Amino acid sequence: MKKVLAVLCVFATLFALAACKNKEKELTEEERLASLHASQEQNRIEMSQQVENSIKQEIEIQSDKKNTLENLGKTEKDKRIVFLSDGEYPGMKEGYQIIKFDGSGKFESWLQYIYYPTTEAFDRALAYINDEGNFAYETSDASMRVIVYRYTNEKYLANEKYDDMLQRVRDFGYTVVE
Repeated sequence: MKKVLAVLCVFATLFALAACKNKEKELTEEERLASLHASQEQNRIEMSQQVENSIKQEIEIQSDKKNTLENLGKTEKDKRIVFLSDGEYPGMKEGYQIIKFDGSGKFESWLQYIYYPTTEAFDRALAYINDEGNFAYETSDASMRVIVYRYTNEKYLANEKYDDMLQRVRDFGYTVVE
């Protein structure tokens, strides 16, 4: 009984497929062209929406970068060094860094705000984060494609003074925000 039912299902499927093919053959050339044009128009509309959404996201990211830089402030003697780093890391578009100092002008902390040019680059960077180097993951924002890293080897820079660090940043060719 099960075999008979299975054979009937196979024949029903074949007849259904044959009916579909017959309907396709019944379309005129004009109908096929109209269908093709409708499909192309739908693809064009979807592509336009994707481009529009991408432009909106890039505008939001530029706004976020501006806000981040405003929040970091400018370089201020014995308090902080704020600088830009362009393309320092593979797949990185732009980054902002801030090194903070305590009241006596000694090193206190260092954060990097790294913006990635594509979602793929951001995802790849996020997937390969490890906390074994000098910088560890602090936070991230996927919509802005930014990852914030915190310097973890504070003991190495514990006795570094503001003037020495500022000179090093300049020697490496970074743009200091003043």
